[in-house]
Amino acid sequence: KEVDTLVEAKQKNKLTHISVLRRIAIFCAVLITTTVLLINFDLFDGLGAGILTSAGILSVLIGIAGQATFGNIIAGLQIVMTKPVRIGDTLFYKDEWCYCEDITYTYITLRVWDHRRMIVPLKEFISNSFENWSMKDSHILKPIYLHVDYTIDINIIRDKFVEILNEHRLYDHRFRPVVEAFSITEHCMCVRLLCSAANAIDAWNLHCEMREKMVKFLCML
Repeated sequence: KEVDTLVEAKQKNKLTHISVLRRIAIFCAVLITTTVLLINFDLFDGLGAGILTSAGILSVLIGIAGQATFGNIIAGLQIVMTKPVRIGDTLFYKDEWCYCEDITYTYITLRVWDHRRMIVPLKEFISNSFENWSMKDSHILKPIYLHVDYTIDINIIRDKFVEILNEHRLYDHRFRPVVEAFSITEHCMCVRLLCSAANAIDAWNLHCEMREKMVKFLCML
């Protein structure tokens, strides 16, 4: 599993580098080609100072208008060098669980769990905090919260949770099952159950199924 994780991480790094650098290279090539063509264009030889002045003003306006684009390009280079996110990573961005589907030289495409796409400028994305759930490893822990009466024996819940979890197909056995009294209120006690899975999707499905089975078990007590 550790070897597979390392191979997957290397593939994500390569795909991200190729995606961003390829687009930046295309942008630079177009920019250089356009500049060379304008320099060698004979039409500008006979124009006066007024046209040159207008061209200077136009260049300033283009520079101001292009600040956002160049800022996004720089942000793309920052992503390539620091690797806070890679294509294929599982993210939690602005209260949305999503995947990094593509990174261009100006924006990032995030595929939300319900198959919506979020298009975020790279400069904006890199300036905000986000969670990367697969930066080092796709493995994830998922908590289940149960609110029970004070009189219940937690050991009964613990034994049943361990029994059901060990038989579940999605449990990866990487971390032992944990059942603990998380908090209390004046009416009930909150019990937290921790289960682990290989990735975010498996963890979510495991979390939902285990919660259903534990609630059914509590109703039978």
